[in-house]
Amino acid sequence: MSETVKTLTFLWKDISSGAAGCPALYRTDGGYVVQGVRLTEGERTQLRQLADGEDAVFVPANVLDRLTGADV
Repeated sequence: MSETVKTLTFLWKDISSGAAGCPALYRTDGGYVVQGVRLTEGERTQLRQLADGEDAVFVPANVLDRLTGADV
């Protein structure tokens, strides 16, 4: 099975992250990729229909609010 590698373009990161690189937002063909802290197992059990190969991360609102022009 061939896997296509997406080219990611860095947009911005959490304003509170200091020198660390996450949480962050990237643009790619047809969408976005978020980099963040993995959810705990208890949090993951609350997700609906999490398929094999899928995962979820926490991203502070200020990382995504820029997409809508909301104040950060």
